[in-house]
Amino acid sequence: MSIFGREIKQASEGVSAVFDSIGGMIDSTFTSQEEKDAALQKLKEAENEITSILVNAATERHKTDMQSDNFMSKNIRPFTLAFILFMLVLLYLMKAIFGVEVSPAYLSVLEEWGGIAIMFYFGSRALEKTGSIATSIGSLIKKRK
Repeated sequence: MSIFGREIKQASEGVSAVFDSIGGMIDSTFTSQEEKDAALQKLKEAENEITSILVNAATERHKTDMQSDNFMSKNIRPFTLAFILFMLVLLYLMKAIFGVEVSPAYLSVLEEWGGIAIMFYFGSRALEKTGSIATSIGSLIKKRK
């Protein structure tokens, strides 16, 4: 799964499904193989462009959050991660120590959200650090020239 989360993956799959159905219409519309191939190639390019726009929109949102002066917008990722992990540990402790019956649905949802939050938090942090390192290396190379 992409580090940008399930929503972008689902949106990308939705875009793919729409373009696949259009591809089926192209097959029935065009008669020569060259026309079909050209139309399908343009369709694939449009699909890739839309997916790229979705990913870039999420990236821009995160950049905007980090440039904000709002404390919560800068720290929402660690707070979300801490809250989900706290709730997961709390429910497991309630179940183990106090014998409280916790619905497996709650545990599975929190486990899934925890995995997504961990992947998103550390994945996006890694991308931010990689971007800053690449920028530093690029500026060093330009200075040497």
